[in-house]
Amino acid sequence: MLFNKITLIFVDMNKEEALDILQTNQAILSYYIRTGKLRCTKIGSRISDYNDGDIYRLAMKRKNRRDRKDMQSILTPQQIAGALGFGIDGLKSQDRSVSLVDRRRIVASVMKAYGYTQIQTGEFLNRDHSTVAILLKSSYLVEREINEALHLLNKLGYVKEKKE
Repeated sequence: MLFNKITLIFVDMNKEEALDILQTNQAILSYYIRTGKLRCTKIGSRISDYNDGDIYRLAMKRKNRRDRKDMQSILTPQQIAGALGFGIDGLKSQDRSVSLVDRRRIVASVMKAYGYTQIQTGEFLNRDHSTVAILLKSSYLVEREINEALHLLNKLGYVKEKKE
């Protein structure tokens, strides 16, 4: 039997390369080193090399945060509710009728898909984050409607994935 062996070779990089990949400044780089998020080789009091595995891991986390903010700028909560035909006043009201709770579940699930946090969703729905967590946990009850809502928003041009 023949097995293919893949070997990843990590070459430590210098400060300029690390700053370029992370798209940040020296202060943030120092913070990552102090907190242990970025390993480095020290010679005396100077840092000579940064662990590139840590650099790429941090770069992906920073990229995901930027993408989430970009997706939020594509579609506001008011646009989500309006595009789905839900009245904002009804979503924010204290009424606990089944139809309104289902609409809140749909809006909360769509907002989660677009990168909004439970706190941000709760602020929009006039609820606290624990109520939003319960809405999301029980969203399987309206899964078909959530998929239809996401499909509708994609048809309207509100693409969930960031455009390349």
